[in-house]
Amino acid sequence: MNRENSQTNKLGGNFDGGLSPTEMGQMLEAQALYLRGVAYRINKDYAQARTTFEQAIKAAEAIREGKVRAADGLRAQVQSDLALIARAEGNNAEAERLLSESVSYTEARQPNTATALAAKARFAGFLVSENQGDRRSEEHTSELQSLAYLVC
Repeated sequence: MNRENSQTNKLGGNFDGGLSPTEMGQMLEAQALYLRGVAYRINKDYAQARTTFEQAIKAAEAIREGKVRAADGLRAQVQSDLALIARAEGNNAEAERLLSESVSYTEARQPNTATALAAKARFAGFLVSENQGDRRSEEHTSELQSLAYLVC
């Protein structure tokens, strides 16, 4: 991926304009922890998955005090996986809260990027699966309206 490409940067693909080799290694370790958490989730070891996801977020946020785009993307992915766990445990309200929080967080930190759009798409998918696809709240009206382009 070309780090200098303005379109890549707009979509959130810039790996923060020059992480040091040490920082890149730290981010890879955080991503490895995330993948380990996914494996635990798939194997229905939800307690271990939650613990490992928490470790992944802490590892990513330790890089430049969390001011790294890749850390934002990792947080959004973790929240999505935590929502899957909540849903598997029958706690749809918690799943909705996590997905909604992910949209708010990514839109505040990385508006109009692929990361924010992916968070919106996951939230829209959840709402549709819960037969709430046409729901409009003041808090999420603009987010859901922009999803019409993704889920039509």
